[in-house]
Amino acid sequence: MDTTKAPKPPGRPEKVNRSLNRPLTPKQLKCLKALHWYITRHGIAPTQEELSKMLGLKAKQGCKGYLDALVKKKYIKRDKDAWRGLTVLIHPLEAERQSHLMLRRDAQTKRELGK
Repeated sequence: MDTTKAPKPPGRPEKVNRSLNRPLTPKQLKCLKALHWYITRHGIAPTQEELSKMLGLKAKQGCKGYLDALVKKKYIKRDKDAWRGLTVLIHPLEAERQSHLMLRRDAQTKRELGK
């Protein structure tokens, strides 16, 4: 029995992770800044409950959606085996600059297409 994988048919584009090219929302940026501040100050990542309190959210798990988006966009890394296993990969100021540049580029593209 042949166990080799068949090659992908030609002409099919590779899957592109479009979330990497999307700027952070203001709430995601606020979450990233709070996470970075806490880790810098305490040397360990906050629990989701602590992070939710810092963000002013009522639910203990309220920040989960923000964290999932930051992981998907590769701004933070989550180690599922570690307790408080969050690591900031991109400094919040750099993330804010990148988001601002992406928004400017998108606005410029829309203006050019509108002409």
